[in-house]
Amino acid sequence: MKIKNIFSMVLLISAGLFAFNCSSTQKKDEPVVEKKEVPTTNDAAVLKTEAPGPESIIEEANNKLKDKFITGYEKNQTKLNVPGWVSNSLPEVKAILATIPEGYSLLVEGHADESGSSSINQKISSERAKNIYDLLVANGVSAKKLKHQGFSNKYLLSGIDPLDGKNRRVTFKVVKQ
Repeated sequence: MKIKNIFSMVLLISAGLFAFNCSSTQKKDEPVVEKKEVPTTNDAAVLKTEAPGPESIIEEANNKLKDKFITGYEKNQTKLNVPGWVSNSLPEVKAILATIPEGYSLLVEGHADESGSSSINQKISSERAKNIYDLLVANGVSAKKLKHQGFSNKYLLSGIDPLDGKNRRVTFKVVKQ
C-alpha cells in the first residue's frame, strides 16, 4: 500500500506541474516582446516630410557663392591666372552647382571699376565673365548649366572708392534659365 500511495503522490505532483507548465504561453527561451501601439493618422499633411523648395535651395546656393568671387584684375585686364581659386573654390562651386534644381543655371558675372568709359568697361567685364565661364567648362562644368554676362561698372562695391581694384572682379549667382 505504501508504494501505491507514493506512486499516486508522484502522479499527482506530475499532473500538477504539467498543468502549471501548460498554463504559461511563453516558452522559457523566448524573449519577452512588449506590444506597443503605433499611432496612426489619416492626415496626410502630418505624415508628409517636406523637402526644401527650389527657392530655399537657390537662396542657400547664392549665400555660399558670395565668397567665391575672383578679384585681382589690373585695369583693362580680362584674363587672370587663378590657380589658387581653381584648387580651392572651383570644387566648392561645382558642389553647389550639383545641388541646384533643373531650370536654373550659374551666372558668371563680370564687373569693372569706373576707370574707363561705359563701352570699354562693358567689353572688359563681358570678357572677364566669358574667360571664367571658359575656365569652368574646361574644368568639367557643363556649359548647359552656365551663363555669363558683363555688368560694366553697374554694381560697384559699396563703401569703397569706385576706382578701387576690388571692383574689378567676377562673381557668381544662381538664376532661372
